Amino acid sequence: MIIGLVKERPAWEYRVAIIPQTIKQLIDDGYEVYVETGAGERAGFIDEQYIEAGAIILHTAMEVYEKSEFIAKIWAPQEDEYAYLHPNLWILGNFESYKKPERTEIWQKYKINCVALERLPRLSRVQDMPTSNSSPREGRTDAPNNASMRIAFFVILKVFRPLPQGRGGGGLLKS
Repeated sequence: MIIGLVKERPAWEYRVAIIPQTIKQLIDDGYEVYVETGAGERAGFIDEQYIEAGAIILHTAMEVYEKSEFIAKIWAPQEDEYAYLHPNLWILGNFESYKKPERTEIWQKYKINCVALERLPRLSRVQDMPTSNSSPREGRTDAPNNASMRIAFFVILKVFRPLPQGRGGGGLLKS
């Protein structure tokens, strides 16, 4: 599976979906990883750290989307990214599906597989997984150290990997 990491589009978002340490683990597990130039800058990670971890740096989000089968994001694709979506693409992120259910039609239109972090259950079964927690750790924040992102990575990369593509959002969002 080819994994992609692009810059988060909201100007106020300073987290990154995959940190270099996680990239190294993914590469060691046999995945190929493409990273958009500057994807981790706002979170304090430079391109050289991603290169050292084994990622391939690409100049634009369009290039990353085109080459990837799986995109990890903090937030769902924004309107300027819709042109890059392609059928059978897996996207992991916060889709705000409770607040904006009408956006589900967009994901259906492009036939992408959505895994909405906000719909992953907590162990208590009463609350959803926290996805917007941004408590600082050593001066920076990053989503993969969040339990929700780690669980989602496991689910997508280990459990859903053998399933046929294009079947929706693994039961998390219908498509």
